[in-house]
This record gives sequence, C-alpha cells and structure tokens, in this order.
Amino acid sequence: MQKQNGCLTAFVVIIGIIGAVLLVSLAIGAFYAANYMHSHQAQIDEASSAESSEVAESLAPDVANAGDGAFVRDRNLRLGGRYEASSDARSGHLKLERISVGAPEYFDALEAGGAATVSQAPFVLEFGDVTSPAVTTDEGTSYAVSVRVACRRYSLTRDAFTCEGEGAGPGKVSFRGKLDPAFVAKITVSGGPKPYFLENALTGDLTVGGQTIKGVTFTYWDDE
Repeated sequence: MQKQNGCLTAFVVIIGIIGAVLLVSLAIGAFYAANYMHSHQAQIDEASSAESSEVAESLAPDVANAGDGAFVRDRNLRLGGRYEASSDARSGHLKLERISVGAPEYFDALEAGGAATVSQAPFVLEFGDVTSPAVTTDEGTSYAVSVRVACRRYSLTRDAFTCEGEGAGPGKVSFRGKLDPAFVAKITVSGGPKPYFLENALTGDLTVGGQTIKGVTFTYWDDE
C-alpha cells in the first residue's frame, strides 16, 4: 500500500513538473511573439512614415523668389495654359479675354535676368478691342485688334495668382486672384494627369484704367 502511494506521489510530481515546463515554454513563446509583432509593426510604421514624408515633400511648395521679389513662383505647380475669362471684364473699349501662362523654361529665363519682350513673356494679360470686328475661331470668338500686357511683377503660388504690368492703351494693369483648390490639387507635379479643361479654375479682381472689376472668373485650357 505504501509502495502504491509512493508511486502515485511520484506521478503527481512528474505531472506537475511537465505542466510547469509547458507553462514556462508558453510564456517564453508568447514573449518572443509579442517582441516580433512589436518589431514588425515598428518597421511598417517607419516605412509608412517615410512614404508619407516623401509624398508630403513632393507636394510641398517649391517657391522661387527672384528679381528682388518681383517674381514669385511655386515650381511644383504646372500652371501653363490659357485662362479664358468666363465673365465680362472690360474698361472702356478693352475687354479682358484671357490670361496666358507659358512653360517653366520661359519663367526660368526671365527670372534669371532675361529681358522678355511681350511676345516672349511667360505671363500675359490679353485684351480685345471691342470696337474692332469680332473674329470666330476654333477657340471661340475674339476681336481682330488685341492688346497684350506682359506681367513685370507676379506671384504664382497656391495662395496667390497676381500680375502687375503696363501697356500702351490700357496703361497700368493689375490682377489679383486665387486658384481654385481643386484645380491646384490637379496641377501639382505629383497630382496625376493634368486636366485639359476645367471650369472656374481662377477667380480674381482686375484693375485697368483706374477701374477695378471684382470677381472675374476663368476657365482653364491646357494648350502646352
């Protein structure tokens, strides 16, 4: 009888030892698994953070300031194209028809000290003389006589679309506007395909001949 009790006791002790070993093994396994998951998540978070930083950097403004502050331009905006006036903006016999913005290389040349003529200027306000005959083309109706005013000071950023110039006829001209945020998102360098056409891309105030016309709206056409 005593022999049987001894065997039973030994069996219970062995079972206890095995159980303890299993519990320790499970605890060690859980510890390493938790460490692995934490390390793996940290790597994922680090990679995600790096990717987010890269995207943010590509979308961040790259503003060039040249000509003693006369020329301010965000190089991460693909602004080139025609901004056709979709509301009536006229002073006397001159009506603003469009604002033309050229390719980046023309801005680079001007900002580097180049003297651009009106025909070479990268940023121009174009007026039609309403007393001249109307001409219909594929681009719409315009006037046979036009007056182009080159912007001699400008700011082209996400928050400002401004121009100051002077021309024979209209005299001093200025435009102060702002691009539509939805349009800005589409013309950033990393914003995907550039739109060919967009309504209400730009709104601003035009001053010409001492008169200010507020809330002029523009439709964008990409003709680069």
